[in-house]
Amino acid sequence: MSMLKGQKLTFVSSDGAKKVEWKQGSFLGFGGDASQYYNECTYKMSGGCLIPVYIQSNFSKPNSFTVDSKCQYGMQNGVIFLVIHDKSQTPYQHRFMMNPTQEWVKSAHDLQKGYTRVDVSWIAGDYLRDFE
Repeated sequence: MSMLKGQKLTFVSSDGAKKVEWKQGSFLGFGGDASQYYNECTYKMSGGCLIPVYIQSNFSKPNSFTVDSKCQYGMQNGVIFLVIHDKSQTPYQHRFMMNPTQEWVKSAHDLQKGYTRVDVSWIAGDYLRDFE
């Protein structure tokens, strides 16, 4: 994603907060439940393209910023999105944006987890990526 690094983004709008949940430091899925609220924002690149940016709720929403190593990125359905947060947190990309199949699998998993108390959500996913 070297094309984004160094780009200056300007704040356009905020669409409220989203709770992102994941496993961190669990042993075979036991323990390690983590969650964080993120502000769902839209920023505009200098060329006019809009890009979703998820900002950890206790971080300020800057009017503008330059994409650098403080940001991480993910991609879902051909949409690139940025995340500004405590980088020691390790949610998978699909925790921020899901395609319909992932939403169905999550619903089925949540139902199964309610009955069996077994959480397998940690098994598969792509971590957010750093700008290098």
